Amino acid sequence: MRPTAIAALSLALVTSAHAAGNHLQFWNLTPNTVTEFYLSPTGMNQCQNDQDGSVDHDERLRILNTPAGVYDAKLKDKTGRVCIAKGLIINTKGTFSIEERQLNDCRK
Repeated sequence: MRPTAIAALSLALVTSAHAAGNHLQFWNLTPNTVTEFYLSPTGMNQCQNDQDGSVDHDERLRILNTPAGVYDAKLKDKTGRVCIAKGLIINTKGTFSIEERQLNDCRK
């Protein structure tokens, strides 16, 4: 690998690690603003951790009080649609995302 490619890759990894810091984040990659976000079994509405109480498309939300494990997520978006994303592998630090294609059992 060329030195410039190695430097660019290193910078990307450092930037990514710095962005997440030492905490856990949810990255909303669905097309809608999420107004409620729950992880089973914690059950806490994580959107309460955001200043405006919602997570816009491409916004990150800090997740609190959630140990590492495999979780199902329930989210409600601003249109009133409620969906489930199953089998999310979540660590204690870093960023995890949910995309539209991961949502199941959506209803209004």
